[in-house]
Amino acid sequence: MNIVILHGWGHSADMWKPFASKFHGHKVLTLDLPGFGQEKQISPEWNISDYARWTARKLKTRGVSKAAFVGHSFGGKIATEIALNNPKLVSKLILIAAPVLRRPSLFTKTKILIHRITKKVILRNAINIFTNDEYRDAHENKMGKIFVNSVNYDATSKLQRISMPTLIVWGEDDKDAPLFIAREMNKLIKNSRLEILRKTGHNIYLENPNILFGIIKKFLDEKDN
Repeated sequence: MNIVILHGWGHSADMWKPFASKFHGHKVLTLDLPGFGQEKQISPEWNISDYARWTARKLKTRGVSKAAFVGHSFGGKIATEIALNNPKLVSKLILIAAPVLRRPSLFTKTKILIHRITKKVILRNAINIFTNDEYRDAHENKMGKIFVNSVNYDATSKLQRISMPTLIVWGEDDKDAPLFIAREMNKLIKNSRLEILRKTGHNIYLENPNILFGIIKKFLDEKDN
């Protein structure tokens, strides 16, 4: 089985290699996404759809026509977009702390309203599930627009189209992507299952790699109904 791992924002393929090495007997591809790791940025205007198309093309050049996709956070959004627009490429979908629903908090909604009325609140104040430090870092690296596009990604109206077996894994203590988003995703994706890890935050593959591997391996080993 081919397994494709798509990393989260600010991470890289190298950070996933220790985890990827656990999948004995499988061909595992850990890709640096444009703007991260060793992969140069292509455009400062890219959105999740652009990353999904780039990933699909990259896999084609490597002879991958079907794979199980493991996407963490930002990478999970890309994997979701591939599952929606190129479903034949995805045998199974594993979303790890990947908030593919846009659910601003009341605090964020208030700031957005103030911005619209006064035009004095800077854009980063409209970002709800990531910190201002992350936005500033992205802006300094000329990836601010990409960051905002990622945060604003919302697949709510499309998730019911996902038909392949889907595993959603979330940390109970995730402060970046609240657990209620995972529960809603589980309801919207008809062929999905939700696994919640106690005493675990956003970077599950670093905090709890052995349990995460066990959950994913069990899911991958299951035969489709």
